[in-house]
Amino acid sequence: MVLKGLIMNGSELFNRFDSISEESNKQISKKRTKYIKKDDILSEKRISKIQDVGSLFNKLIDELGLRSRIDLCQALLLWDQVVGEGIAGVTYAKSIDNGKLLVKVKDASWRNELSYLKLEIIENLNDRIGKKVVIDIIFY
Repeated sequence: MVLKGLIMNGSELFNRFDSISEESNKQISKKRTKYIKKDDILSEKRISKIQDVGSLFNKLIDELGLRSRIDLCQALLLWDQVVGEGIAGVTYAKSIDNGKLLVKVKDASWRNELSYLKLEIIENLNDRIGKKVVIDIIFY
């Protein structure tokens, strides 16, 4: 009888332990979910703030009338990437004014060769910038 009672008490003890551990696991998972949700919300807020700053910056550039100047400067900055290492090594995009890009070239033979590639280079530059900024290239 006593042994039977101990066995029943032992099994009850295991059942209670199981139910306690299940409850604590549920509470822990709720807390984890709560923290994960907080982290997600915080990161979403950070992302939205970053996007807001970016849109404000773009709006400011547009309001100050700097967009066209920035687009022109992009043509100078992208020159080396668009033409590649070989041509970039013998040229220097010096300035751009009214859509005319001035490019200094190492020698006459390269200047002649580049004159054949002019239209392709203009097209590739404008594609990279996303709008028609470069109208002509003057090699000198």
